[in-house]
Amino acid sequence: MRESDERRIFEVRRANGVLLVDILGGCGKQERVNAVMAAVESRGISADAVTECTLLELHNRLGYLVNAVMAAVESRSISADAVTECPLLELHNRLGHLAFDTLERMADAPGSGVKLTSRVRLNCLICAQDKQHKVNQSKKDTGQNAPVDKIGGVICSDIKGPMTPRDRHGNRYMINFVDHSSNYVRAFLAKNKVEATKKFEHFVVFFEKEYNCRIHVLRTDGGGEYMNVEDFCRATGVRRHVSEANNQASNGKAERMHRTILNMARCMLFASGLPLKFWGYAVEYAAYVLNRSACSANTRRMSPIEVLTGKCPDMAGIVTFGSPCTVNRDPGKRAWQPRAEVGMIVEKNDETKGFKVYIPKDMVVVTTQHIENVETLDTKQNVQLQAQLMREDPELWRSIEEREEATQQKEKAPKKKKKQVKSKKNKKKAHGTDDVGENAEGDQGSEGAGEQLAPTAASAAPAARMQTRHMGAKHVPVQVVHAVVTPDPRNYREAMRDARANKWKEAIKVEFVALESNNTWEVVARPRNSKLLHTKWVFKTKTHADGTVERYKGRLVVCGNEQEYGIDYIVNFSAVLDMTTGKLIFVMAHVWRVPARHGDVPSAYVKAGKEEGLEIYLYIPDGMEIPDELLALLGVKHKGQLAFRLIKSLFLHKILVKLGFCQCYTGGCLYYKRDAGGVTLVGVYVDDLLVTGTSNARVDAFFEDMAVLELKGLGVVSKFLGIGFEYDKDKGWLLEQRQVILGMLDKFGLSEVSAVRVPIGGELENDVDGELLPNDGAGSPQRPTVKTFQSLVGSLLWIARCTRPDIAYAVHRVTRRTHEPRVSDWRLAKKIARYLKGTVDTKFAMHAPRGGMSEDTIVVEGYSDADFAGDRVDRKSVSGGVLMVCGMVVGWICKKQSSVALSTMEAEFVADSQVTAEMLGIVELLSEIGIKVKVPYKLHVDTSRR
Repeated sequence: MRESDERRIFEVRRANGVLLVDILGGCGKQERVNAVMAAVESRGISADAVTECTLLELHNRLGYLVNAVMAAVESRSISADAVTECPLLELHNRLGHLAFDTLERMADAPGSGVKLTSRVRLNCLICAQDKQHKVNQSKKDTGQNAPVDKIGGVICSDIKGPMTPRDRHGNRYMINFVDHSSNYVRAFLAKNKVEATKKFEHFVVFFEKEYNCRIHVLRTDGGGEYMNVEDFCRATGVRRHVSEANNQASNGKAERMHRTILNMARCMLFASGLPLKFWGYAVEYAAYVLNRSACSANTRRMSPIEVLTGKCPDMAGIVTFGSPCTVNRDPGKRAWQPRAEVGMIVEKNDETKGFKVYIPKDMVVVTTQHIENVETLDTKQNVQLQAQLMREDPELWRSIEEREEATQQKEKAPKKKKKQVKSKKNKKKAHGTDDVGENAEGDQGSEGAGEQLAPTAASAAPAARMQTRHMGAKHVPVQVVHAVVTPDPRNYREAMRDARANKWKEAIKVEFVALESNNTWEVVARPRNSKLLHTKWVFKTKTHADGTVERYKGRLVVCGNEQEYGIDYIVNFSAVLDMTTGKLIFVMAHVWRVPARHGDVPSAYVKAGKEEGLEIYLYIPDGMEIPDELLALLGVKHKGQLAFRLIKSLFLHKILVKLGFCQCYTGGCLYYKRDAGGVTLVGVYVDDLLVTGTSNARVDAFFEDMAVLELKGLGVVSKFLGIGFEYDKDKGWLLEQRQVILGMLDKFGLSEVSAVRVPIGGELENDVDGELLPNDGAGSPQRPTVKTFQSLVGSLLWIARCTRPDIAYAVHRVTRRTHEPRVSDWRLAKKIARYLKGTVDTKFAMHAPRGGMSEDTIVVEGYSDADFAGDRVDRKSVSGGVLMVCGMVVGWICKKQSSVALSTMEAEFVADSQVTAEMLGIVELLSEIGIKVKVPYKLHVDTSRR
């Protein structure tokens, strides 16, 4: 601050805790001192209080250091703060628990205003709780608690997983065991963690016997998967070391080995081009190679095998993972079979003398020493070998070729950059060529481009052929099978290229006429900001019961994958009649002596209509011609600017209700009409109707009333849902699915297989460790995949549900693992198909008892039985039963029980309850229609096991 005595100006300021008084006016030394004293006295401070003044020279200006003035004028804001005295620990708490060294340095600084009264450093609990960190991990095991320098002294183990996808045997985990002294590693594969104990027992027996040593310590983490190993360790004298949680370094040998093995396995797998499901073989092979490779952790970089045996390992037996080769196969008694097959080497381990070789033709892995023609680095010497491998598994070889092609493109990329400059006009032409390239010539061109990768191999490949196990030397070309049963086209373009193109054009025309006559849509200009759905043509060849062509049908559908719930649709129910309910209609038709008649609703889908409040727009479908007048009327230039807007139509349900029919609560696809004149029953399966009644007049009246939907009467049922029917007014009905079975056999390449006598036999054992089917595409009969298996099982389920109770149990067994089927499951499915081939003419009889039937004597009865502990894995039983109405079989069940029965009697009671539930459903359905059922209901059970 500045002061003045009317003659001079002087400034009093604070610097480093003291007052500096500078006189700004020009005067002598004594005058300056007098001015300072006058300034002090003017503030009411006695001059006696000034005890010491020191004259300073500061920037050529005299200043007086007045320590006493600082204390005297403290009340006037020009004094220094008082010095605070406190111990070191109190200052430590006040300043947020800073380090003691930092606090002492701050307190000792001049002008800090703090004086330490005690420098005692006590342990602070707060600092320990909130600042403590991990100690530095030792890079070398000291061996104080375990003999790490002794072979077998310490075995480190860890588990890696779950890994996706599963390998060919369903494994998801890798368990490794590493010898701390020699760095020898053994990698095991497991489906779950609990197998760690069994794998350790396996390793102990192998390692101790093979290398004449003794395992002393097993070091693992604290995971629950190793809890069961305690008993084995106590029995064998092995100590357990458990590493602390969240400290990977304490078990670092095993943790680091995971990374080493997986890095090598990934390189081997990706370089070979094999699918990811072969990662299990790559892991085991990587461990085998590491044990024979130089290790930097060992003395003089010796390999683990050399440390254990004292001998340098032989590297000549190690080949490239995935190398093609020829494998000698025992032909047995078949003298004219090939002596070798093409395969790929996938593994070699310490417990087998030979190699594990994958044979694409049979999709199996065999262990053998008899391999030759192993592929070398010179691929020109192996052209024939590669060609045969490509024929056996084209999809596998295609992935290898794509990888090689990508590598070649990367190498040539710098040279092509200058030449790949194209004008926009040329780019448009190229895109236009791609769009038109879906014709026959374009397909041939694409195939020719692919053949350039291996021209010699492709030219050497003969026509594909199909082989069966029991056909001997007989081979049926696939082309012959396709000639017998020509597949339906999958889309509009295939239909236009098909030899039956005129038939398909006529079917398309009929479908368009039906759509327009039902006022299904209207053509509008394409609205802005609206979602348009694509359409697709579905073509189907309709046949009679004897297999002859009935008609060619084309159906226009909207792509369901583009529809969103609440925007394009709300109701997702489709009328699908249950087979038990359908057979019940045939039973009542025979009781009333009025044979069931078949009705077909033409273009039923277009009569289903659109739901209320939804605006749905479609792209103009393929094959639809729009007149130029309509284009001009709507103000557009081409049909790509048009759209179809769906409008409301009629529902089948509303028409039936309007005619007085009631929908059954028990069976939603069964409608009945009961009045004084009798009863009429109608079963609905999408667009197919089954109609019967107490009199022919009622059935005729129904077809007349349904003229609003143009219902087509097909007479007495001869074919319904692919099932052939034969009616005898005295006996009843005969059902068969000959054409369905033959079509299934043709589809899956089984039309020429030899038949078997039983659908299931030695396959009762569950092959839980079997090889998984590949999950990489649609597949083929020669190389089945999961989709191929699921498609075959779906066909078998339909056949077993409709007319073949004799395969119900076999189909029940084969459907237990449809989500991840094994090769054994595929073989069982083929065996069922072979059984159907031998019994293709077998018919299912729905014959009435000799005494006759009447509506007053409707009897519902059932038969039940149980296979106690039929599943040998989980010991659960299987229930079986047959349902009969008036002595005619209407249904059957084959179900696995949800609980484990403790006795045969308990299993039988569970089966009885399941069959009884089905019987009560039939009784309730008949009662709802108004048909009386004779009581009591009969249930026939097996009393021999009670």
